[in-house]
Amino acid sequence: MKILLAIILSIILCPCTNAQKIITLEEAVEHVVQHTRRARSIRLSYENSTLRFHNFQKDFLPSISFKIAPFSFNRSFERLQNASDGSYSYVEDYNGSSSCGMFLRQKISATGGYIEMGTSLYYLREFNSNRNSFNSRPLYISLSQPLWGGRKSFRLNKAVEILNFSVATKRLIKSLADCQKETATLYLQAYIARNNVAYSKLMSLASDTILKHAKLELQYGRIAPHEYKQVELQWAEHAYQASLAKSTYEQSMHLLANYLESDNNFLLADITIKNHPFINVDIAYQHALSNNPQLLENELLLATARKRLYDAKNETRTSSSISLNYGINQYAHSISMAYRHPSQQQNAQITLSLPIFNWGINRNKRRMAENDFQQELINQEQSRNDFKLYIYRLSHDCNNAAKHLELALQAYQTAEETYIAMTRQYALARITIADLQETRNTLIEYKKTFDEALKNYVNDYYELRVLTLYDFKKHTDINFIIY
Repeated sequence: MKILLAIILSIILCPCTNAQKIITLEEAVEHVVQHTRRARSIRLSYENSTLRFHNFQKDFLPSISFKIAPFSFNRSFERLQNASDGSYSYVEDYNGSSSCGMFLRQKISATGGYIEMGTSLYYLREFNSNRNSFNSRPLYISLSQPLWGGRKSFRLNKAVEILNFSVATKRLIKSLADCQKETATLYLQAYIARNNVAYSKLMSLASDTILKHAKLELQYGRIAPHEYKQVELQWAEHAYQASLAKSTYEQSMHLLANYLESDNNFLLADITIKNHPFINVDIAYQHALSNNPQLLENELLLATARKRLYDAKNETRTSSSISLNYGINQYAHSISMAYRHPSQQQNAQITLSLPIFNWGINRNKRRMAENDFQQELINQEQSRNDFKLYIYRLSHDCNNAAKHLELALQAYQTAEETYIAMTRQYALARITIADLQETRNTLIEYKKTFDEALKNYVNDYYELRVLTLYDFKKHTDINFIIY
C-alpha cells in the first residue's frame, strides 16, 4: 500500500523518531483507565458507594459506645409549689453532677427491632447540704420492635441496598468504558488525520511530477494553456491540502495526548482492518443483560417502588409495637453502697394504632403507591424490549460495518493503484488531463468511503462494548480488564 510506504518514509526521515513511542489503540484505551485523573475520580466516587454499602452491612453488627459527662454545675433559684396549700416558694438549686455509662446496641434483622444493654453511674454533689449521692444502674436490657412487618421491611430495604451497590459497581465499569470509547474516538480521528498527511504527501509528489511534465508539454505546444492552468490549479490544491492535513493531524494528536494526560511524544500504530470478530447478537444481548447498569437501575426502581408500596400499606393500616425493659438500680450516699443490694425494675409496653375514619385519605395513598408500582412494572418491560431491540440492531450494524470496512479498504487500495498508473500514463501522453482528473476524483471518493467505514466500525464496536461491558476481541468481561 503506497500510503503505508509514505508513512514509513516520513517516520524514517523524522529527526525525533528515536525519542517517540508507538502506541496502539488497545494500549491507549488501557492507559486511560489506569493512569489518568479522570479514571481516579471515577474510582473515588465508586469507593464512596462501597463505603456506604459496608456501613449498611455493619449497622447490623453490635455497636459499643461509652458516654461520659465529667462535670455539670448549676446554681439557680427554682420555683416550687406547695402541694397542700398551692403556695409558691423559691429554693436555691446549688449542685454539681457527673455521669458515665457504657452501652451495647444490636439490631435484629429477623424481627426488625433492636436490643440494647448497658450500665451507668450518676453522681450528685449538693453544696448547700454538703452531701454526696450516687445512683447506679449496674445492668439494664431493653427490647423494642414492631409486632409484625419488621422482617419483610428489612428484607425489602436490604434488596434496595444490594441493588444500589450493584448499580454503583456497573456504573464504575461503564464510566471507565465510556472513557475508553472517547479515547478510541480521539485515536481514530488522529489516525485518519495521520493517513491524510501521508495521502496528501503522495498526491503532492504526483502533482509535482505532473506539473513538471505539463510545463514541457506546454513548451512543445502539445497542450493548451488552459489545460496547463488546470494542472497548476490541481498542484496548488494538493499543496494546500497537504498543509491543512498536517495542521489537522497536529491538533488531533494534541487532543489525544491531552485526554491521555501524556506528552505528545508518541506515534500511532496501524489499526487492524481485517479479521474482526463476528458478534453473535444473542450472546451480545445476554452479556448486556448481565452487565449493563441500565437494566439493574430498572430493577432498583422496581425494588424501590415495591418498598414504597409496602411502607404505604403499613402507614395506613393498623400498626403495633412492643417495648420491654428490665434493669437493676440503687441509690446511696457512697459509691460502694450504690452497688449493693440493687432493686429490680421491669417495664413492658404494647402500643396499637388503628385508623378509623379519615375520608379515604389512607386508601388513596395505598392506591397511589400501587399505581406507581404497576407503572414501574410497565416501564421496565418496555425499557427491556427497547434495549433488546437496540442491542440487536447495533450488533448487526457492527458486523455489517466490519464487512464494509474490508470492502472499502480493498476499493481504496485499487483506486490508489489506478491513480498511480494513470499518472504514469499521463506522463507518457497517453491520456488527457481530464482523464487523470476523473481518476483523482474517484480516488478521493473511495478514500472518503474508507474513512467513513472505519469511523462507523470503531464507533459501533465501542458503543456495543460499552452497552455489554464485554470485550469481544478478548472474549472476557471488561470487569476483569479494568480491575
